[in-house]
Amino acid sequence: VMGAGRWAVTFAILLSRNEYAVTIVTSNQELCDEINTHHTAKKYIGEQKLSRNIRSSTAEQDVKDAKVILIVVPPMYCRLALNLVGGLLSPNQIVLHATKGLELETYCTMSQIIAQESCIKKLGVLMGPNITTEILERRPTMVTLASAYPEVRQVGEFLLEQDFFEVKRSHDLVGTEYSGALSDIYALYSGVLEELGYAYNTRAVFTTVALEEMTTIGVLLGGKAETYSGNAGLGTLLTNCFAPNNPNVILGKDIAHTRQVDLHLKQHAEGINTLEFMLKVAQEKGVKLPVAAALSDFIWHNLSTEELIRRSFSNH
Repeated sequence: VMGAGRWAVTFAILLSRNEYAVTIVTSNQELCDEINTHHTAKKYIGEQKLSRNIRSSTAEQDVKDAKVILIVVPPMYCRLALNLVGGLLSPNQIVLHATKGLELETYCTMSQIIAQESCIKKLGVLMGPNITTEILERRPTMVTLASAYPEVRQVGEFLLEQDFFEVKRSHDLVGTEYSGALSDIYALYSGVLEELGYAYNTRAVFTTVALEEMTTIGVLLGGKAETYSGNAGLGTLLTNCFAPNNPNVILGKDIAHTRQVDLHLKQHAEGINTLEFMLKVAQEKGVKLPVAAALSDFIWHNLSTEELIRRSFSNH
């Protein structure tokens, strides 16, 4: 497992529960020592003990002999991570990634970065309504594993599936990957609505409109419409929009309260970057996205709250 955040540690725990030996590769020497010495990762999972099947290493060389590599790093660090290990990887290795969002400025997905920086072919993406705290508590959920390679879908399901954690196979890697990124935009908007005091009726209508826009752009980007109405699309959208600890929801609430963009919060919320990309695609393709466009004007052009709501819902 490449990465050392809460999501990476959670995936390591899932794999260890299926009796696999797992190495967490991280540049964080302090966390590496904590995992190997105390079998904990207190910053991410509190006092919970890690399985003895989990070890950690700061040596990128460890990825060379791994049969399956799971990459769980934020979008801003994806290319750096691949620069470090890309030359060590071989075409026969299977790589899964669970990174949601797009690279700043280039708007590349993680799959595109992997293709650019390595020789990996057997690639899969994991996406779905997956909140780490609930997974650690063994609350039932599902993740979509999308890949063009049957072997990747089969191996990924075999590695990860458990009685409470279902793995749904998909051929639509493009749609699955973009579904996660695009949902961040509407999680940002959901935070705005929550801070402005709008309740369930408004937010439910908003979610249906958001799904329409996600599907419109997602299909133009090469995804399949059914992906967006399924677990990877609608499931991820609902979780992102209504999970109070989602970074995009937190940033949206802060924007609505202060009418400014907090740069620290923005670092952890990919929605603003993806919003710019989505509107650029819409302009190039000649399609209208009233909700996304209104949100952008609210953030950057001082659009009033009343006009934000009117523009978002009047055409639906």
